[in-house]
Amino acid sequence: MGIAGILKSHKVVALLAIIILLGLVIRFIHFENVTFGYDQARDAIIANHIFIDDPIKIQGPSSDIQGLFHGSLYWYLIAPFYFFAQGDPQGPRIFLILLNLANVFFIYFFSKKLFGKQSVAIVSAFIFALSFEAVQYGRWLSNPGPALLSIAVFYYGVWLTLKKRPLGVGLMLFGASLSMQFEIFLMYLSLFFVFVTAYYLSKSKIRSLFTKTNIALAGLALLFDAPFLASELKFRFQASQALFGFFSKGSGESTNPVFIFSKLNRFVESLVTNVSYNILDFSHLTSTLVLAALAAFVIWMILIQKKERGKILFLSFWLLSPGIFYVFEKNNSYFLNIGNIYPLIMLSALAITSFTERFSKRIQISLILLFLGVIAISNLSLVIQNNKFGESLFSVQSNINLADEKKMVDWIYTESEGKPFAVNTVTNPLFVNTNWAYIFDWYGRKKYGYMPAWAGYPQDGVFGADIKFSDQETKPGISHFLIIEPTTGIPHEYILAYRVYEHSRGEYVKSARFGEFNVEKRVLKENTPFLRDELVQHLPNQDTLLKPLK
Repeated sequence: MGIAGILKSHKVVALLAIIILLGLVIRFIHFENVTFGYDQARDAIIANHIFIDDPIKIQGPSSDIQGLFHGSLYWYLIAPFYFFAQGDPQGPRIFLILLNLANVFFIYFFSKKLFGKQSVAIVSAFIFALSFEAVQYGRWLSNPGPALLSIAVFYYGVWLTLKKRPLGVGLMLFGASLSMQFEIFLMYLSLFFVFVTAYYLSKSKIRSLFTKTNIALAGLALLFDAPFLASELKFRFQASQALFGFFSKGSGESTNPVFIFSKLNRFVESLVTNVSYNILDFSHLTSTLVLAALAAFVIWMILIQKKERGKILFLSFWLLSPGIFYVFEKNNSYFLNIGNIYPLIMLSALAITSFTERFSKRIQISLILLFLGVIAISNLSLVIQNNKFGESLFSVQSNINLADEKKMVDWIYTESEGKPFAVNTVTNPLFVNTNWAYIFDWYGRKKYGYMPAWAGYPQDGVFGADIKFSDQETKPGISHFLIIEPTTGIPHEYILAYRVYEHSRGEYVKSARFGEFNVEKRVLKENTPFLRDELVQHLPNQDTLLKPLK
């Protein structure tokens, strides 16, 4: 490489460093606000136990399909950071943000390899760094987030394999196995692996696959797949049965034209949303027009630009591939489209640079900066508006925010004036105190030196059951607090029943609100254990609703 080439490469490195720094700053906007609910508390408890007494995990977090589990790799990734941060969720969150920023390097590298254009690679890296969706994935304390990178590795392997490069097969196998660890429904990548590998073998000899690198990648893939196999053997093919039941239930409707149209419409709407959260979000119409323009550009490139046809078809297939899962999906989870952020951004970057190439160098740079400025304003507006609510794209409960949870715990301890007190909680899932067991143990006990007594439903068999609440007797006269989580997913009648029930065993004093959380203070009138059957008896008694929460 000559001096000019070295100087040019140094400029690119400096520009990438600036883009990375910008992405890091954006990901720290409203950093104190983090979605922390049942799933996050469960993961925190398990990750902490890995270093204490339970290091072997063959099943990861539960999926939306009963009997089917993600891999456990996510817990091993976050465990060291929970350990060194002494239980603070912000520790692993910083790690996940840095891992998310590695995608900026990879999308630059991938785009440069695919199109051979520095401009497309730089624009792709810039859009990813500022993308609201990428920011949300990076800050989210949940297992799907790291799959952004592993999916991209898989598709890079697909591209190399199509180019008859044996390394591609190893990368596909590695990327698919790693992706399944983070999100089990990404097992559909294995189907693509089979077909693309078959294509490679139809053109090349099988012995070409047995390189040292491919053998190492296959070994890693086997390591990631081994827990799934062990789990199947231990639990008598539980996952296989769950999958069979899931797909057989959906197969009856899959030939219904109305059903297919509704799912197709749902998928197209999800692509419009992807455009909103990555490219332009000024209105639904604007995002729809941008998607339509991008589709027109793709069709034009396929029909006119023969040299780029294979690359465009490859990215289009990647972008649309999650659509096969929409026939079976039941819960409309946003992250069903996880991974297609890459082709969406890369195609958008190609469209921007292709449109501006017809102008002089100075005008081209000005136009690219203009486009990127508009994209930056759109995404920064979303970040500033939404990051204060945590990871709002993915949260089942709106505004289940750790910052508000900590403020509420502080208020409870202050109201208790250093004296023993009891707590009960209305949660999603109902009767599961996992979240508050972790928060009172990690934050409350550490800051104030003691735990409250638990005055709710027995927690035997749920995550956090081993966390020790105070064994202080809940005798009459002590303060008792009822915590009511953000109400999304909690039946309203149960909130009413809880309040009526607590009124029967305590005298109402006051209430407070922290974000979407409500907490009521009472003084116990009698030492009455929590009885679920008695609570249920209050469900129809809505006329006995207490005074409204303030």
